[in-house]
Amino acid sequence: QMEDHYVCGMITFGNEKISHYLAFGVCNSIQQQIEGSYPCYYDKAIYLLINLTRGKLSLSDLRMKMSYTIRESLLHVGMSNIFYRLQDFPLYMKQAKIALIHSWEKNCTSWYNEFKETVLPYWMINGLGELTRDTIISGDLTILKNYDEVKGTDLYQTLKVYLTHERNSTLTAQILKIHRSTLPHRLERIEMLTGMNLDDFKTRLYLLMSFALEEG
Repeated sequence: QMEDHYVCGMITFGNEKISHYLAFGVCNSIQQQIEGSYPCYYDKAIYLLINLTRGKLSLSDLRMKMSYTIRESLLHVGMSNIFYRLQDFPLYMKQAKIALIHSWEKNCTSWYNEFKETVLPYWMINGLGELTRDTIISGDLTILKNYDEVKGTDLYQTLKVYLTHERNSTLTAQILKIHRSTLPHRLERIEMLTGMNLDDFKTRLYLLMSFALEEG
């Protein structure tokens, strides 16, 4: 459906030689555990398209469900940002691959690697690189925009004002013309919807760069 949202994933088996039976077994396991998932084994890797709307999944739900298969098989996965246009699938698959390659280069011990965790070094070194302006922007902003459109809220603008004014609560409330006690409730809702930690400097930097790119 037009309003469905997705993520892409790429799973590798490291340098180990594996049989097609094992690869297809992993694909089977993913498909059984995650509704709306479409895994495909090709050229020593598993490629994933996951319809989060169909599976009624948040990103944290997905991570938890993926853990059962990935950890047992000692695999590593790279995951893209959320996206809403299915025709952008190839670009977001590149995000998943970038996240995976970054984890290899840095010898990360994490089995689950999200593009938003690796986007800053990629962006600084490569600019847009193989991606586009719309696909490199934080997917969390898209979540807020869509939520605002459906619920009639103003979370996107609240986050933008809050961050661009260096998390000054008093000034943010004045600019938005809301009571100061309303702001913490909005920020709590933003963190709940996206899973973001606004106390993390890299998260804030990525969001600010995304806001700047949208305006540019």
